[in-house]
Amino acid sequence: MGARRRGTLLDDYRMFSSRRRRWVKEHRGKVVVVRNRRVLGFYDDYKEGLRAGLKAFGAESQFLVQKIYADGEAVL
Repeated sequence: MGARRRGTLLDDYRMFSSRRRRWVKEHRGKVVVVRNRRVLGFYDDYKEGLRAGLKAFGAESQFLVQKIYADGEAVL
């Protein structure tokens, strides 16, 4: 058996993109934290999401912190 492939940030962003429209219904304006195509949680802002990601995964890990927005919304 080969080693299991770990997700990349691009994989995490693709997963985010595929689910964003569903998530916007319940989590619009929130931030999602994703690592290896798994959601850690939804947070009120980037700072809170980043803190949760660092606590869960450590500073040496890569993870996605992305704002959930509707089509046509400016993302700041």
